[in-house]
Amino acid sequence: MKKITNIIYWLVFLFLVLIAGLTSLSTFDFAGGYRLYNVLSGSMSPTIPTGSIALVGPVSNYNKGDVVTFKSEADRNVTRPKNTTTHRIVDIKDEGGVERFVTKGDANETTDPESIDRGLIIGKVYFHLPLFGYAVNFARTQIGLIVLIIIPATIIIYSEMVSIKNEAKRLIVERRSRKLSSREKIVEAIGEEEIKAERGIKRFFKRYGILKVLFLTFGVISFNTATSGAYFTSQVVLSGNSFSAGYWEDDVTGVVINEVYYDVGSACGNDGGANPDEWVELYNNNSFDVDLKDWSLTDNNDTTIIHSNSVFVPAHGYAVISKSANTWSNGCFDPPSGAVRVYTGQRIGNGLANGGDRLILKDSTGLEVDAVSWGSDSYAFGSGNGVVLTGDGKSMARKTAGVDTDSATDWEILDSPNPGTNPHSTIETNLDLFRDGANLGFSVTGSGVAKFERYEYIITYDSDAGKQGIEGKGEILGNEIKVQGIYLGLCSDVCVPYGDIRNIVLKVRLIGDVVRSLMING
Repeated sequence: MKKITNIIYWLVFLFLVLIAGLTSLSTFDFAGGYRLYNVLSGSMSPTIPTGSIALVGPVSNYNKGDVVTFKSEADRNVTRPKNTTTHRIVDIKDEGGVERFVTKGDANETTDPESIDRGLIIGKVYFHLPLFGYAVNFARTQIGLIVLIIIPATIIIYSEMVSIKNEAKRLIVERRSRKLSSREKIVEAIGEEEIKAERGIKRFFKRYGILKVLFLTFGVISFNTATSGAYFTSQVVLSGNSFSAGYWEDDVTGVVINEVYYDVGSACGNDGGANPDEWVELYNNNSFDVDLKDWSLTDNNDTTIIHSNSVFVPAHGYAVISKSANTWSNGCFDPPSGAVRVYTGQRIGNGLANGGDRLILKDSTGLEVDAVSWGSDSYAFGSGNGVVLTGDGKSMARKTAGVDTDSATDWEILDSPNPGTNPHSTIETNLDLFRDGANLGFSVTGSGVAKFERYEYIITYDSDAGKQGIEGKGEILGNEIKVQGIYLGLCSDVCVPYGDIRNIVLKVRLIGDVVRSLMING
């Protein structure tokens, strides 16, 4: 049993020595420019798993297939940049006589948006140790320093003090039980402390060896580096995206006027007067519901409040606005159950003119959200006439639901109006959020993704360190957006995960001819 206990003791002790050593060695650059890097993102998985420690060093030539660590253009002249990227070289190009490297994370769908030159490459990854990065990262925290360094060091020091005390007692008893030698008399005259120190130190080295001395030394160095900000680079890779902490006040410009029925057919209700059966369809481009309370519709004369109470148009859904339910009682139109019916109690504006008019949608603050003109009116499009006249009983509708380029070409004439739906093309997008501990990722899929050119995102969440935020952006190069390796923690010299992460909110903007906002709670 004692033998098993000793084996466990030494295994634990050697592990602590290794962690203390790796943590302490992070304060130095090795000969030849080699450095240790703590990898706490998943963009190179499975080649270099999250939580690995990688040894990186310069080489004379970098080749396709090499995994390299490089810094950003902003840190070109920085010797020890805090934020670096570790990706694989997938192509080498000659641009004006300058060798440039195209890089990509093994776990990423697309290459990094910017190629790099040799001056930005820190070195090639020679090997990595999986999982040790987590332990080293923990050792660099206040709690980790206490658990892995201070407590074990205190136990060792205390045990040695007890051993020295017992050894001193034994020597004193032995000395008193026999005749003192000349040397011992001199020692006695000097004092018993020298005996304790001399014999104790000898016994310490004999019993425990140099490893414990190294452990205590590493503990001191680790403590000093933790407070002085020693260099230990962490990888925070966002599929080639740049990011910075911040907050994003979301707008609701994703709600648009999607169809307008202003020239009521003779068999489908009243075309004018005080009780017209005109209706307007709104489409919500966002992935979250929008409250239409105190929003308004304005023509070229008057303003109509849509509703004074909360009425929500669903995400990627429709709201159909008319004066009253009588609009739907004549059998001409029947909005689907998924569409929200809103009754204003009064006509829209001053009544929508058949020969030419405008329709302006404003939010509760009076901010103009969307506008459309038809006939001779040119307000919405800046110059020229609006959408061509529909004719009796027809409507004008967007060719693709929600697509708004501020142009009359967005619109077409429907012989058969269809409130609350759109029979034409739609922008299909689906947002999914993934989390593994402090690592976060998300994807946007659907046939509509390719309609956009770029994306921006923000993640906000609560933690034991307060409210946190991460922003990012990137180019859309295919039918899917996939972002991995977003780290929920503090990344300076090292990455330290925040505790009690909660209330995660991801917002993504897809930007092209139209802007679409997506949101999900994690």
